[in-house]
Amino acid sequence: MRAILLAWALRILCLSKSPVSTTKKGIIVIQIDGVSYESITQAIKRGYCPFFRELQKKGYALNKYFCGIPSITTATEALLMYGNRDDIPGFSWFDRKEGIFIRGGWGSSMRRFEERRFGAISRPLFQNGSCIIGAYSGGATLTNFSAKSLDISSLRASILKFRILLVPFLNPYRFWRMNILIVGYSVLSVLGAIKRRSMHFFKSTMSELLMRIFLTDLASSIAHIELWRDTPALFINFSMFDKVVHEHGTDHPMAYQVVSLTSIYCKKLYESSLKSKRQYEFILYADHGQSDALPFEEVSTLSLVDVVAEAIDDPTRSVLLTFGNDKPIEENLTSNTIFLVPSSSIVNVYFSESLKKPLDRASIEKKYPKLLSSLLTSRGIGWILVRDERRQRLIGKHGSLVFEKGHVVDRRGDPMQGASDEPQTLVSLARFAQYESIGDIVLFGAVIDGKSIAFEDFHGTHGGFTGPMVWPFLMTNSAKLTKILELSNSTEHIFKTIRSLRDY
Repeated sequence: MRAILLAWALRILCLSKSPVSTTKKGIIVIQIDGVSYESITQAIKRGYCPFFRELQKKGYALNKYFCGIPSITTATEALLMYGNRDDIPGFSWFDRKEGIFIRGGWGSSMRRFEERRFGAISRPLFQNGSCIIGAYSGGATLTNFSAKSLDISSLRASILKFRILLVPFLNPYRFWRMNILIVGYSVLSVLGAIKRRSMHFFKSTMSELLMRIFLTDLASSIAHIELWRDTPALFINFSMFDKVVHEHGTDHPMAYQVVSLTSIYCKKLYESSLKSKRQYEFILYADHGQSDALPFEEVSTLSLVDVVAEAIDDPTRSVLLTFGNDKPIEENLTSNTIFLVPSSSIVNVYFSESLKKPLDRASIEKKYPKLLSSLLTSRGIGWILVRDERRQRLIGKHGSLVFEKGHVVDRRGDPMQGASDEPQTLVSLARFAQYESIGDIVLFGAVIDGKSIAFEDFHGTHGGFTGPMVWPFLMTNSAKLTKILELSNSTEHIFKTIRSLRDY
């Protein structure tokens, strides 16, 4: 009866099955946003993820991999879906080629960026398939419910484009279960606000968390429909863990509860995939991890804006902490503003006059001779990245590294004290340092008592290169992918192999 009702609903809404033959093997990629290898192994060990343990018994290998820098969704998803993560220096940044600020969740800027950067790629991973709550569409044409697709110009276009969203509401069980989840997390947020004596905490957690609960349940419903439609490729992002850990830290009980809930959704999708006419490669992974964090203002007597303003010592300039704006570049160029654009544990610092062509260290120090040395004395700032003629320089509190053409060419002192000094970290930093769209200055949060400093009000953080944030997990039973994972923990090699698994 349920299948008949679903078929009827899809027909009424003019939603058809995939035209790709079911003899072609498909791929399902489930992204659990922000779960490090360390967090998932602890959750399994404590009994929160029986489904993941069940998969291990079925031959699925649980691995960790190095996600690269920045350890952020917009960069990792770009590499997975399109094979290129270059010049994506954060979740928010100023794109010098496009001349606009970009933020991962902003539909119009993401659409423009994705079309310009990846539009010419002939075989994106999810071509002819479905993408649900991705930062990018990945080329999805069957169903695309991503940041790119959220730029809608008319009500009619919205209804036609997202008519699939109406199908889950025809299932009263799922509808009421979603509402029960919302009530449950509302109670938890109230208790947390009382404990902290903070109405701001209640408002900030409720607004975003409830939206993510709603989207998670809705996304899961749509994913089941896509499997019923025999989509050859499915991407779905579950983002509740990322939000909870930002608010509470990696070891909070609510974080484990969210992992447990997410594993239930994963199990249901896995079971649906087994009922499909199409055989699927089933891959679970995280786009990055999270490290326990302290907000910058908990370790600094001054805000980041005040720290930069004091180091600049120029009353004619304004310093603005921002995720960007939609003003024409000419207006931003003449604003005499220093834009501090945070992405969790990194901040891209842009001088308004250099939005088209970045400044190097000599130019910065000529204008503001105390700036770099003063910033580095701040307890919450661990490292500073600047351009140095044709080279780039990472300056730490205990030394420096010089990069040239993607390689370390000079090391002085102990620049990586407090962070990993492994080869993949240095290679990724050297590559990141070459991006045209990084700030004139890039700030990385320090590590204090084992916790990374976040430039947003976070107690779990990522974006930088320290700790579990750069070591997410991946689960698969693909012999080809497992072999690569045994040989390399490089994101490029692993994601290239995932893209090679498509057979449609």
